[in-house]
Amino acid sequence: MEIFLFTDIVGSTEKWQMFPQEMQVCIGIHDEILKRNIKKYGGRVIKNTGDGVLALFEEGEALISAFEIQKELQNLSFKNIGELKIRIGLNAGESFKRVLSNTMGQVEDHLGLSVSIAARIMSIAGGGQVLFTGPVLQTCRLPEGACIKSLGNIDLKDINEPVEIFQLEHSKLNYNDFPKPEAENKKSDKKVQTIINDVTDVFKTMIYADYKKEKSAYLLNTTNGKEYPLYEGNNIIGRKAKNNNVNIDLGADKLVSRIHAVITLNKKEALITDNGELNNGIPSSNGVFLNDSEKRIGKDETIKLKQDDTIIIGDTKLVFGFADNTGLINPVLGI
Repeated sequence: MEIFLFTDIVGSTEKWQMFPQEMQVCIGIHDEILKRNIKKYGGRVIKNTGDGVLALFEEGEALISAFEIQKELQNLSFKNIGELKIRIGLNAGESFKRVLSNTMGQVEDHLGLSVSIAARIMSIAGGGQVLFTGPVLQTCRLPEGACIKSLGNIDLKDINEPVEIFQLEHSKLNYNDFPKPEAENKKSDKKVQTIINDVTDVFKTMIYADYKKEKSAYLLNTTNGKEYPLYEGNNIIGRKAKNNNVNIDLGADKLVSRIHAVITLNKKEALITDNGELNNGIPSSNGVFLNDSEKRIGKDETIKLKQDDTIIIGDTKLVFGFADNTGLINPVLGI
């Protein structure tokens, strides 16, 4: 059984804004500590995820690796930044291995529910915390002297069933007391629908006008667990720059063009195109791929998106979903 380990630096955006030069030094040290301890305990880094990594342990000691990473980082202190805290999440299961060829050679990625759960667990962890699932505990040993604490069943965003999550505790870790992660409450439209059925068309129009301010759909980045809201109209995917209107910024992925793809939402459907129309007819350099297909979207091709479609852009995998999981842009009015 494979074990997937995700990491992320807590508060990195603020640190980059305040201390960009020092963060360059910190990142170098951070990356070396992660790669060394992942390799030492039988894992390998699959890819960098901005300020973190996705690592795969096909065998070896993933929990010991996570413990050693936290222990080593907590003993470092930087002049202005202080301690560099990271969150770690792990899950075990099966994945789909995907190998793509691009300008940098062959790039390996791992996709699937087990990977997504690991990313979601990492996203709810605190700085200095290691969270993991039961299958991880069944697959590898605890660090010597460590104990575990069950946090109970937690609802993770876009995961159908609650997942029991455990916390790694050890006397050599500076941080063992964390608040219980808040459950990501699943959206229910039943109560809203009951109210709507009792109001007039005038009120329906008012509610719809207000609803349009909310996201109509979303993209889930399985690399880091980040969710990007999508709104009616054009949603531009690319790398943020002063002279473009990118609102889904994948700037950490160097294979992403400045304007790479466009998802257009209207009341009936969601459509994706390569960036040609917004870039003088020139498609993106590395293409847009759907549902693990090796065939890229054509220059003048428009594809209708369905719930849970996967979109590959550069080294980034995005999962598309409607806000209410029904395939309707507006679940309240059903149009």
